[in-house]
Amino acid sequence: MTKVATVTDRLDEAAAVKALVHELAQVPLHEPNQIETHAKRERCEVEAESVAYLVCAELGLASHTYSFPYVVSWSAGDMKVVTATADKVLACAGEIVAALEQVGTLVAA
Repeated sequence: MTKVATVTDRLDEAAAVKALVHELAQVPLHEPNQIETHAKRERCEVEAESVAYLVCAELGLASHTYSFPYVVSWSAGDMKVVTATADKVLACAGEIVAALEQVGTLVAA
């Protein structure tokens, strides 16, 4: 089955990249065989947005003004929710950054 993510053309380029990375992160993080049985949508959104924030930071795109409130909202301000996802988020962000480096999209400043 092929899944498609569509990013609205109303976003500026940086916001569109962030949204695309958020949706891209959902694939390795939340495919049915990867998702933890106790994971809820709230945790899934915290994970995907955290990955998007880290990848955007690596690309030199500031997404904190959107990402921080988004994560706070989905985590209900509970830092335990955010910290519980750290290993998974860092691994996924690292895989995406490595893939971008491999295809030459990411160039060190």
